[in-house]
Amino acid sequence: STPALEGLCHVSQLHVERVRNCEGFVRSMNVETLEVMYQGKNNQGKHQLSRKAVLESRGVNGRGGSGGQQERRSAPPQQPEMSKE
Repeated sequence: STPALEGLCHVSQLHVERVRNCEGFVRSMNVETLEVMYQGKNNQGKHQLSRKAVLESRGVNGRGGSGGQQERRSAPPQQPEMSKE
């Protein structure tokens, strides 16, 4: 994490789910900066950044309509056993 360093992040690397409107997606987050992970250089020598990699490292899978957050499931309540007395 180097402060005051700027870069571009491809739309496919913004979230684990498909982002249809990049500008609207980022605007809806109400933040000025995003945490991204450096992925190295591509064949053209450009630096690759990924917010998706950060989310995946935190366990966010984005599936199930939970707004990009990991779903929490609990076991169903168990029924008490009834005796025949």
